[in-house]
Amino acid sequence: MTFLGAPENFGYFNTVNGKGLASSAQPTDWNWVKVNFDTVINLRLEYQDPTIPEVEQFRIPIADHTPATLEQFIYWNRLIAERCGVKRVLTHCSGGAGRGPMMVLSYFVKQYHHTTNQALSHVCAIFSWTFRGRCRDYNLLKPSEKAQVEAVRQYETYLYPQQ
Repeated sequence: MTFLGAPENFGYFNTVNGKGLASSAQPTDWNWVKVNFDTVINLRLEYQDPTIPEVEQFRIPIADHTPATLEQFIYWNRLIAERCGVKRVLTHCSGGAGRGPMMVLSYFVKQYHHTTNQALSHVCAIFSWTFRGRCRDYNLLKPSEKAQVEAVRQYETYLYPQQ
């Protein structure tokens, strides 16, 4: 499946019959979004997407360079679980390198029972731009990026308290 005209830092995975989950930077071509996706989840606090009647839209406002709350992880993962494999879902933040990948990390923790470290390794292999390419070495992450990873780790503990 190709996505000509995709925004920067675009990645598409977990497809079932062409339906799946994508993560990217803020789209600039909303007609492209309308043609390629059934659902959009905006993670930006600072920007409201334009209304597109043909596309189901959600907003989970997370400030740039900050971690999601437990409630935001739960809500986002519920939205994904209800749609992934049935609809084409795009989740986006501003640059596609922090908030979006953080939520995708939480998806791998919940959906595939990965540890946060396993999810980070997997997501970095798919999205090389995650945390601006620093994701392969936790020690290279900026404090705000470490906070996002640690928030996913807290979500993991919430999901699997015995591990």
